[in-house]
Amino acid sequence: MANVLDDLATRIATAISGTVGTDVFKSMMPALPDAAVALYETGGLAPEKRFGSAGVDWERPGVQVVVRGAPGDYQTARTTSQTIFENVAEIETEDLSGTRYYLSDPQQQPFGLSVDEQDRPKVAFNVLLTKDKNA
Repeated sequence: MANVLDDLATRIATAISGTVGTDVFKSMMPALPDAAVALYETGGLAPEKRFGSAGVDWERPGVQVVVRGAPGDYQTARTTSQTIFENVAEIETEDLSGTRYYLSDPQQQPFGLSVDEQDRPKVAFNVLLTKDKNA
C-alpha cells in the first residue's frame, strides 16, 4: 500500500494531465519547472478507533497542496489549484492505489500563499482525509 502523498499525487497528476516527478511532486517543490504542484504532509487529526477493537481503524492525515505558477501568472496557478481542489473534494468511499479512502475534507478554498524570488505565485489549500490504516 502506498502512503497518502503517493495516492494523492497520482490522482492529481491525472486530474491536471501532469506527471508525478515532472510537474507534480511529493514533499518538495524543485526550482524547475516554473509551473508545478507540490504535496506536503501536515499534522492531520488523531486516528480513530472503533469501540471494542484493538489499535487504530482509520487514519486521518492532512495534506497541503501548493500550486506554483509561471512568473507573474497568478490566474493560471489559481485555476489549477481550483481544479485540484474540486477533484480532491470528490474523494468519498473509493480506493486510491489500493487504500480505501472514506472522506476528503478540504479545510478552505484555495488561497494566495506567497510569491517566490522569481515572481512565481503560489496558491494553496489544506485537506484532511479519512482512510484505512496502511498495513
